[in-house]
Amino acid sequence: MAGGHDQLWKDLIQAFPADFVRLAGPDLASRLLAYNRLLALRFDLPVQTFVLYLHGGPVGAQVVEHAEESVGFVGTRFRYRSLGLSRARAEDFLVRPEPLAWVCAALARPPGRDRRALRRKCLSKIAAAQGLDDASRFRLFNGVATYLELDRGAAAEYAALRAAEVGPEEKMRPITWEEKVEARGVELGVERGLARGEEKGMREVLLRLLKRRFPALSGRAVERVQAIHSTEELGALAERLLTAGSLEEIGLA
Repeated sequence: MAGGHDQLWKDLIQAFPADFVRLAGPDLASRLLAYNRLLALRFDLPVQTFVLYLHGGPVGAQVVEHAEESVGFVGTRFRYRSLGLSRARAEDFLVRPEPLAWVCAALARPPGRDRRALRRKCLSKIAAAQGLDDASRFRLFNGVATYLELDRGAAAEYAALRAAEVGPEEKMRPITWEEKVEARGVELGVERGLARGEEKGMREVLLRLLKRRFPALSGRAVERVQAIHSTEELGALAERLLTAGSLEEIGLA
Protein backbone atom coordinates (compact mmCIF):
# COMPACT_ATOMS: atom_id res chain seq x y z
CA MET A 1 0.00 0.00 0.00
CA ALA A 2 1.21 3.52 -0.69
CA GLY A 3 0.13 7.13 -0.55
CA GLY A 4 -3.46 8.00 0.25
CA HIS A 5 -4.49 4.34 -0.03
CA ASP A 6 -2.11 3.49 2.80
CA GLN A 7 -3.76 5.97 5.19
CA LEU A 8 -7.28 4.99 4.11
CA TRP A 9 -6.68 1.32 4.93
CA LYS A 10 -4.82 2.10 8.14
CA ASP A 11 -7.89 4.05 9.25
CA LEU A 12 -10.25 1.26 8.21
CA ILE A 13 -8.24 -1.51 9.87
CA GLN A 14 -7.87 0.59 13.02
CA ALA A 15 -11.65 1.03 13.09
CA PHE A 16 -12.43 -2.63 12.24
CA PRO A 17 -9.49 -4.72 13.55
CA ALA A 18 -11.55 -7.83 14.30
CA ASP A 19 -13.06 -7.75 10.79
CA PHE A 20 -9.60 -7.67 9.23
CA VAL A 21 -8.38 -10.64 11.29
CA ARG A 22 -11.47 -12.66 10.35
CA LEU A 23 -10.99 -11.85 6.65
CA ALA A 24 -7.21 -12.35 6.42
CA GLY A 25 -6.66 -14.98 9.13
CA PRO A 26 -9.96 -16.66 10.00
CA ASP A 27 -8.30 -19.29 12.18
CA LEU A 28 -7.02 -16.52 14.46
CA ALA A 29 -10.37 -14.81 15.00
CA SER A 30 -11.31 -16.87 18.04
CA ARG A 31 -8.01 -15.94 19.71
CA LEU A 32 -8.31 -12.17 19.19
CA LEU A 33 -9.26 -11.52 22.81
CA ALA A 34 -6.24 -13.46 24.05
CA TYR A 35 -4.00 -11.40 21.79
CA ASN A 36 -5.49 -8.19 23.14
CA ARG A 37 -4.80 -9.32 26.70
CA LEU A 38 -1.22 -10.16 25.83
CA LEU A 39 -0.81 -6.74 24.25
CA ALA A 40 -2.05 -5.14 27.44
CA LEU A 41 0.41 -7.14 29.55
CA ARG A 42 3.24 -6.29 27.13
CA PHE A 43 5.38 -9.38 27.54
CA ASP A 44 6.15 -12.46 25.47
CA LEU A 45 3.81 -11.31 22.72
CA PRO A 46 3.77 -13.46 19.57
CA VAL A 47 3.33 -11.24 16.50
CA GLN A 48 1.34 -12.17 13.41
CA THR A 49 2.29 -10.47 10.13
CA PHE A 50 -0.38 -9.59 7.56
CA VAL A 51 0.17 -8.26 4.03
CA LEU A 52 -2.74 -6.53 2.30
CA TYR A 53 -2.56 -6.56 -1.51
CA LEU A 54 -4.86 -3.96 -3.06
CA HIS A 55 -3.62 -5.02 -6.51
CA GLY A 56 -1.91 -8.25 -7.50
CA GLY A 57 -0.57 -10.73 -4.99
CA PRO A 58 -2.14 -14.08 -4.02
CA VAL A 59 -5.92 -14.28 -4.36
CA GLY A 60 -7.97 -13.90 -1.18
CA ALA A 61 -6.73 -15.06 2.21
CA GLN A 62 -3.50 -17.08 1.99
CA VAL A 63 -0.66 -18.30 4.18
CA VAL A 64 2.65 -17.56 2.44
CA GLU A 65 6.12 -18.81 3.28
CA HIS A 66 9.30 -16.90 2.49
CA ALA A 67 12.67 -18.64 2.76
CA GLU A 68 15.98 -16.82 2.96
CA GLU A 69 18.66 -18.92 1.28
CA SER A 70 22.42 -18.40 1.06
CA VAL A 71 24.92 -20.68 -0.76
CA GLY A 72 22.36 -23.46 -0.88
CA PHE A 73 21.44 -23.26 2.80
CA VAL A 74 18.06 -22.05 4.04
CA GLY A 75 18.80 -19.96 7.10
CA THR A 76 15.38 -18.55 7.87
CA ARG A 77 11.81 -19.45 7.02
CA PHE A 78 9.24 -16.73 7.52
CA ARG A 79 5.50 -17.35 7.26
CA TYR A 80 2.91 -14.61 6.97
CA ARG A 81 -0.72 -14.16 6.03
CA SER A 82 -1.87 -12.18 3.02
CA LEU A 83 -5.20 -10.86 1.76
CA GLY A 84 -5.35 -10.15 -1.97
CA LEU A 85 -8.32 -8.13 -3.21
CA SER A 86 -8.07 -7.24 -6.90
CA ARG A 87 -8.28 -10.80 -8.26
CA ALA A 88 -10.77 -12.09 -5.69
CA ARG A 89 -14.51 -12.29 -6.40
CA ALA A 90 -16.54 -9.36 -5.10
CA GLU A 91 -19.51 -11.59 -4.25
CA ASP A 92 -17.33 -13.60 -1.84
CA PHE A 93 -16.84 -10.42 0.21
CA LEU A 94 -20.40 -9.15 -0.14
CA VAL A 95 -21.85 -12.24 1.57
CA ARG A 96 -19.57 -11.79 4.57
CA PRO A 97 -21.06 -10.29 7.76
CA GLU A 98 -18.01 -8.15 8.54
CA PRO A 99 -18.55 -4.52 7.40
CA LEU A 100 -14.91 -4.18 6.32
CA ALA A 101 -15.53 -6.93 3.75
CA TRP A 102 -17.86 -4.61 1.84
CA VAL A 103 -15.00 -2.15 1.26
CA CYS A 104 -12.80 -5.08 0.18
CA ALA A 105 -15.50 -5.97 -2.37
CA ALA A 106 -15.08 -2.52 -3.96
CA LEU A 107 -11.57 -3.56 -5.06
CA ALA A 108 -12.47 -7.11 -6.11
CA ARG A 109 -13.77 -8.41 -9.46
CA PRO A 110 -17.46 -7.51 -9.87
CA PRO A 111 -19.97 -9.98 -11.35
CA GLY A 112 -20.30 -9.30 -15.06
CA ARG A 113 -17.69 -6.52 -14.74
CA ASP A 114 -20.51 -4.15 -13.73
CA ARG A 115 -18.80 -1.78 -11.31
CA ARG A 116 -21.82 0.50 -11.03
CA ALA A 117 -23.97 -2.41 -9.84
CA LEU A 118 -21.17 -3.42 -7.46
CA ARG A 119 -21.13 0.07 -5.96
CA ARG A 120 -24.84 -0.08 -5.25
CA LYS A 121 -24.49 -3.48 -3.58
CA CYS A 122 -21.63 -2.23 -1.37
CA LEU A 123 -23.47 0.95 -0.41
CA SER A 124 -26.69 -1.00 0.23
CA LYS A 125 -24.83 -3.20 2.70
CA ILE A 126 -23.48 -0.16 4.55
CA ALA A 127 -26.82 1.65 4.54
CA ALA A 128 -28.70 -1.37 5.92
CA ALA A 129 -26.11 -2.52 8.48
CA GLN A 130 -27.31 -2.69 12.07
CA GLY A 131 -25.25 -1.56 15.06
CA LEU A 132 -22.88 0.79 13.23
CA ASP A 133 -22.40 4.32 14.53
CA ASP A 134 -22.38 7.19 12.03
CA ALA A 135 -18.60 7.59 12.22
CA SER A 136 -17.94 3.94 11.30
CA ARG A 137 -20.57 4.11 8.57
CA PHE A 138 -18.83 7.17 7.11
CA ARG A 139 -15.46 5.39 7.06
CA LEU A 140 -16.98 2.49 5.13
CA PHE A 141 -18.76 4.80 2.68
CA ASN A 142 -15.53 6.72 2.09
CA GLY A 143 -13.66 3.49 1.34
CA VAL A 144 -16.22 2.33 -1.23
CA ALA A 145 -16.50 5.78 -2.83
CA THR A 146 -12.71 5.99 -3.18
CA TYR A 147 -12.64 2.98 -5.50
CA LEU A 148 -16.12 3.07 -7.08
CA GLU A 149 -16.89 6.79 -7.41
CA LEU A 150 -17.22 6.36 -11.19
CA ASP A 151 -19.59 9.25 -11.94
CA ARG A 152 -19.32 11.23 -8.68
CA GLY A 153 -22.75 9.92 -7.77
CA ALA A 154 -21.77 7.74 -4.81
CA ALA A 155 -22.80 10.27 -2.16
CA ALA A 156 -26.26 10.87 -3.59
CA GLU A 157 -26.82 7.14 -4.12
CA TYR A 158 -25.78 6.33 -0.56
CA ALA A 159 -27.92 9.12 0.89
CA ALA A 160 -30.98 7.71 -0.88
CA LEU A 161 -30.24 4.15 0.27
CA ARG A 162 -29.70 5.27 3.86
CA ALA A 163 -32.86 7.38 3.88
CA ALA A 164 -34.85 4.31 2.79
CA GLU A 165 -33.47 2.32 5.74
CA VAL A 166 -34.04 4.72 8.64
CA GLY A 167 -36.96 6.67 10.04
CA PRO A 168 -37.04 10.47 9.83
CA GLU A 169 -35.87 10.90 13.44
CA GLU A 170 -32.76 8.77 13.06
CA LYS A 171 -32.06 10.17 9.60
CA MET A 172 -31.79 13.66 11.04
CA ARG A 173 -29.74 12.66 14.09
CA PRO A 174 -26.43 14.57 14.03
CA ILE A 175 -23.11 12.82 14.55
CA THR A 176 -22.17 13.19 18.21
CA TRP A 177 -18.91 14.69 19.39
CA GLU A 178 -17.75 11.27 20.61
CA GLU A 179 -18.40 9.72 17.19
CA LYS A 180 -16.46 12.49 15.45
CA VAL A 181 -13.50 11.84 17.75
CA GLU A 182 -13.69 8.11 17.02
CA ALA A 183 -13.84 8.78 13.27
CA ARG A 184 -10.48 10.55 13.49
CA GLY A 185 -8.97 7.55 15.21
CA VAL A 186 -8.41 9.57 18.39
CA GLU A 187 -8.87 7.63 21.59
CA LEU A 188 -12.26 8.17 23.25
CA GLY A 189 -12.14 9.73 26.67
CA VAL A 190 -9.68 12.50 25.78
CA GLU A 191 -10.43 15.39 28.10
CA ARG A 192 -12.16 18.40 26.63
CA GLY A 193 -9.27 20.53 27.93
CA LEU A 194 -7.27 19.27 24.93
CA ALA A 195 -9.61 21.12 22.59
CA ARG A 196 -6.81 22.74 20.61
CA GLY A 197 -5.28 19.37 19.80
CA GLU A 198 -8.69 17.95 18.87
CA GLU A 199 -9.38 20.93 16.64
CA LYS A 200 -6.08 20.41 14.81
CA GLY A 201 -6.80 16.69 14.33
CA MET A 202 -10.29 17.38 12.99
CA ARG A 203 -8.95 19.94 10.55
CA GLU A 204 -6.24 17.59 9.24
CA VAL A 205 -8.69 14.74 8.69
CA LEU A 206 -11.24 17.03 7.03
CA LEU A 207 -8.64 18.42 4.62
CA ARG A 208 -7.47 14.91 3.75
CA LEU A 209 -11.03 13.81 2.98
CA LEU A 210 -11.72 16.97 0.97
CA LYS A 211 -8.59 16.49 -1.17
CA ARG A 212 -9.47 12.85 -1.76
CA ARG A 213 -13.05 13.71 -2.74
CA PHE A 214 -12.20 16.85 -4.74
CA PRO A 215 -8.65 16.44 -6.20
CA ALA A 216 -8.81 19.96 -7.69
CA LEU A 217 -9.40 21.53 -4.26
CA SER A 218 -8.24 25.13 -4.50
CA GLY A 219 -5.72 26.77 -2.22
CA ARG A 220 -8.41 29.26 -1.25
CA ALA A 221 -10.67 26.47 0.01
CA VAL A 222 -7.78 25.01 2.02
CA GLU A 223 -7.13 28.43 3.58
CA ARG A 224 -10.80 28.74 4.55
CA VAL A 225 -10.71 25.38 6.35
CA GLN A 226 -7.43 26.26 8.07
CA ALA A 227 -9.01 29.51 9.29
CA ILE A 228 -11.80 27.66 11.12
CA HIS A 229 -11.14 27.39 14.86
CA SER A 230 -14.48 25.96 15.94
CA THR A 231 -14.75 22.19 16.42
CA GLU A 232 -18.51 22.48 15.91
CA GLU A 233 -18.05 24.16 12.52
CA LEU A 234 -15.42 21.61 11.46
CA GLY A 235 -17.78 18.83 12.47
CA ALA A 236 -20.63 20.39 10.51
CA LEU A 237 -18.42 20.56 7.40
CA ALA A 238 -17.56 16.87 7.80
CA GLU A 239 -21.25 15.99 8.00
CA ARG A 240 -22.06 17.97 4.85
CA LEU A 241 -19.17 16.31 3.03
CA LEU A 242 -20.94 12.94 3.37
CA THR A 243 -23.70 13.82 0.90
CA ALA A 244 -22.38 16.90 -0.93
CA GLY A 245 -21.77 16.56 -4.66
CA SER A 246 -19.76 19.77 -5.00
CA LEU A 247 -17.76 22.30 -3.03
CA GLU A 248 -20.65 24.72 -3.47
CA GLU A 249 -22.89 22.46 -1.39
CA ILE A 250 -20.31 22.39 1.41
CA GLY A 251 -19.84 26.15 1.29
CA LEU A 252 -16.21 26.07 0.18
CA ALA A 253 -16.56 27.10 -3.48
